[in-house]
Amino acid sequence: PLGLLKEAEQITRRAIDLDPEKTLPWALLTVILTSSGRYAEAEKACLKALDLEPTNAYWWLSLGYLMLLLDRIPEAGEAFRKVLELDSDSSLAKRELAWLLLHAGDFETAETLARDIQDDEEAAGIIATILTRKGEWLSATAEARKFVTAAMERDSHGNWSRTLAFFQEAARAGRAREAVEILEETGAAERWRPLREALEAIARGSESYLRRVAPEIRPAARE
Repeated sequence: PLGLLKEAEQITRRAIDLDPEKTLPWALLTVILTSSGRYAEAEKACLKALDLEPTNAYWWLSLGYLMLLLDRIPEAGEAFRKVLELDSDSSLAKRELAWLLLHAGDFETAETLARDIQDDEEAAGIIATILTRKGEWLSATAEARKFVTAAMERDSHGNWSRTLAFFQEAARAGRAREAVEILEETGAAERWRPLREALEAIARGSESYLRRVAPEIRPAARE
């Protein structure tokens, strides 16, 4: 709630006024401002925390997420790399950097990072997307089943745009029908019905079927 965030911000700023050289209040202010959607202000607070404690991997991770929110992708990548310099086991930094590298076309490094993450559904999604793009469909489907099954078990699709990345890649590779089968096998077909309908339309490749699917799905399926 906005009222609680405002109160938390006031308390945190008072703490900063009392001792501006303490790192924690600046870090807390970063979280509060980010939660309020005030990303530019949050960046300043985060940079102050890093100025006071430059070897804290968590503050660098926070900066990386802020750069993503501000659509400053190269700086996000730099921040996540800095996290890994300080904490080579950070699965969050590996995952975020892997997504950035995937979209930048560095599939080899992205796959290496993703495979180094244990029990992470998004990592399996990254691997599935890369393998599909590389034409290794059978290996890709095994990873796809992992991340879809995990999402269903947790009753969550995680970051939806990232969930879609694999299915979009499958459609581009002419594997829309097989992608529908993955949804059916994992029990996701009904819960993710709009996605299934879009893939069905692509697989059938016909306007007559496209007219049967939900109106909001048609433009995406035509693309």
